[in-house]
Amino acid sequence: MDAAAFTPVYAQCVSAAFLAAHPTELVVNDRLLWPAAPRFKVVFACVDNATAGEVLPDHMYGHPMLVHGPDTMPTYIATFIKDQCARLPADHAMHRLLDCVDDVAAQFAVHGALLAGLHEFRLWRALALPYVDIALRDSLTDSLRALTKALVGEPSPAVSSKTEVEPPRISDTDALPARLDTVLKVGESPEADASGSDDAASLVGEPLRPCTWWHFPSRWPSRALSELVRRGYSCCRLIKTSNDVAVFKGRDTASGQAVCIKVYDFKPVKMLEAYSALVKAEVGDMVMSLIADFDTCVGYTVVARWEDGVTLDRTAKELRPALTKAIADVVIRVNQAGFAHGDLHVRNVVLRPPAAGRSGGDDLRARLVLIDLDAVRMVKPCPGDWNEPEPGPYGDKEGFRSIVRAWKYL
Repeated sequence: MDAAAFTPVYAQCVSAAFLAAHPTELVVNDRLLWPAAPRFKVVFACVDNATAGEVLPDHMYGHPMLVHGPDTMPTYIATFIKDQCARLPADHAMHRLLDCVDDVAAQFAVHGALLAGLHEFRLWRALALPYVDIALRDSLTDSLRALTKALVGEPSPAVSSKTEVEPPRISDTDALPARLDTVLKVGESPEADASGSDDAASLVGEPLRPCTWWHFPSRWPSRALSELVRRGYSCCRLIKTSNDVAVFKGRDTASGQAVCIKVYDFKPVKMLEAYSALVKAEVGDMVMSLIADFDTCVGYTVVARWEDGVTLDRTAKELRPALTKAIADVVIRVNQAGFAHGDLHVRNVVLRPPAAGRSGGDDLRARLVLIDLDAVRMVKPCPGDWNEPEPGPYGDKEGFRSIVRAWKYL
């Protein structure tokens, strides 16, 4: 996003105090420099997450926090904590926040559109960091974790207990304030594709830093959808944009197979070359399958099979010890074959369901698949456990460690 467009959006998203301490001049390469004051950790995490191109997850659409700006968000958080405690059992961890509710709420001087896009683990960490008293931080750990889960965590499939209190959602027909539309970069509603309403993509929830080749208000999604339909893909839904890549979930019209469709600004030559070599190796079945790639009027398109299953952040805790070894085995085999995934984290590894007629205890390695291959590269094979390339962004050992670390808080 250019400076002229970024400055007014930035000013609407953060408090005056944060803006004074972190003016737009401190935004370097679309990323905000690390803040010095502990009280700004939450706001910083929200801004950093948004400028990285993250978007609202599906479960946050319609959340009441979306209509609150930095001036009213602390009041909303304080009220939210009190309301939750009024409904929860007296021994619930969140009750401990009542003694410091104002201090906790004061950390949330940020627009709800930014807060809603933050992962619960990152929000929990930002909330805990300001507490330099280790004993106090430890005493509040479970309470802050409960708060972040209630605020931005994915709701349970069925809320059947009074211990799970989901906030009321804003009706789709409610008019959002104009400044929220500005912050979220909501432009004209795209024209529905001729193939049917299922192929219409909403722009609500677009990131603060959308693909640089999109301009708002925009007809780009409708053009992209029309092109995909012409190529034989239907029921396409825009699910994410970041780093000049638009991601759709759709269906191959002829076979009915679910597919993941990525549209790039430029042809991802290195990724396609690496995948072409990887699929011929013995480890080709350990990564998502690319079905087709072609150029279009809206960008270069790569189609992959949609992998059913759950990402690692949603796996059952009792499976994780066995999964840790299985993931290491899979990644080491890919490394030793001469390839590096380059972007390992809990949402880029999928655990597929057991094959028909087989139990859930079957070999976990056969059920793991690495997805999101944008950073996959060919590297020089080595005989060691991990293929550690020359210093650079493509080593997988640190990615594996980040998965293990993330599990401790999920």
